[in-house]
Amino acid sequence: MGALDARADFYAACFNDGDVKRVGFTPDDTFPIPRNSFPGRAQKPIRKEGEEDPPEWIVTIENINVTSPNWVQEDQRTRQWKGNDASRRDCYFVIEDAEFWRLVKRKDLQVEVWDTLKVQWAYRVVDGKAKQRRVLRVLEFNGAKLATPLPPDAINAILGGHSSAAGSRAEPSLFEGW
Repeated sequence: MGALDARADFYAACFNDGDVKRVGFTPDDTFPIPRNSFPGRAQKPIRKEGEEDPPEWIVTIENINVTSPNWVQEDQRTRQWKGNDASRRDCYFVIEDAEFWRLVKRKDLQVEVWDTLKVQWAYRVVDGKAKQRRVLRVLEFNGAKLATPLPPDAINAILGGHSSAAGSRAEPSLFEGW
């Protein structure tokens, strides 16, 4: 079963359990994903007959220099964030971290002309290139620590099957020290 199918199954199970009101993947008691978003997240992708599963997600921790932010969370479907990864390559990505967006809405982040993010993100490698980059957790914003990396079980709940990799420039693997 693919990662998107596993994610959909997880949210379907949450929706079917009336006791689950919110979901979160942090060690504290914050649950940023409300019940009313479960049905949309429980939708499995439509696949054509004979279509193979997409490549597995790879999860790394990496620094990104933001060159074009998008401060409207709901607008990320039409215009993603743009930046340079640790190898100074252009990259486009969405930020899914609910706690980060809560800080944005409260205006608790000190925004600069050239912002730097340290993120825990996932991507798929297609034809030798990273695609579908998803920031799962923003760890630092302009050097200010915001969060700790998600543990492997939380990543499995979000992505399903995945593997970890050391970030560019020999940054530590997500699972080092576990």
